[in-house]
Amino acid sequence: MKRLLIAALALAYLSVGLSAQALMPNAYAGLFVDQIHSGTAVYYVTPLTPFTMWIWWLPSEKGIMAVEFQIIYPSNVIGITVTVNPLVAAELGDLASGESAAFGDCQMACVWTHQQACYLTDMSPSFIQIVAHPTGGGLNVATCEEGHPIEAATALTPLYLNQSGPIAAEPVSWGAIKGLYR
Repeated sequence: MKRLLIAALALAYLSVGLSAQALMPNAYAGLFVDQIHSGTAVYYVTPLTPFTMWIWWLPSEKGIMAVEFQIIYPSNVIGITVTVNPLVAAELGDLASGESAAFGDCQMACVWTHQQACYLTDMSPSFIQIVAHPTGGGLNVATCEEGHPIEAATALTPLYLNQSGPIAAEPVSWGAIKGLYR
């Protein structure tokens, strides 16, 4: 229930641009199909349907200096050109085998690290996932605090292919919602 509530708050932040420091106890990562981080699904329309995948990060109140992750692609996606955000000062690895990227300055607002041109090759339902770096020990961020301590990030959403993302609802009390703002 807590994860669903935090995900809903994160989506609210992504939609309306609220302060990450006011809402996020830890960092989040998500895959989206647009630069305003609102679309999470791609549908096959024509042979080799083109789309762009954006990798967005939502920092906790501690900010983000660096990230490490891996992207898992299904067999019906062809990944092509990768564009790195100019705010990224250094990177090591690649998206498919494990990526580490460091920003030149602390990032306190939602920020993307990479975007990739891709093709969807058929109508099979699948999804692209952002997961833990295979040798880095997790889906992690280095915070902006002194010494840049590492904290785990939560994968907010995969990129759904030929399907909509799950819509979940869990009962929650009004007291629990009010407790988020205390």
